[in-house]
Amino acid sequence: MSERTPSIAAVQQILRESLHLGPVGEDVDLVESGLIDSAAFMDLFVLLEDRFGIRIEAGDMDLEHFRTAARMAAFVAGKQAGPPGR
Repeated sequence: MSERTPSIAAVQQILRESLHLGPVGEDVDLVESGLIDSAAFMDLFVLLEDRFGIRIEAGDMDLEHFRTAARMAAFVAGKQAGPPGR
């Protein structure tokens, strides 16, 4: 698996190492659990863009895409499969 493959484990690694959240289950709701706030989400967007080579547009910033590690991995995979520049 390449560094740019959006696996759930890769997203969990970002949450653990870059946002210092500790172990997070793939379906843990980061918002409802209080593990992440709006400022951390902005950091997370940049981290996901850099790690996976995607661009997160303002229209992509639907909280439903980012509630869990599993949803983030699916979102990133969709962005990577989409048209160039997305």
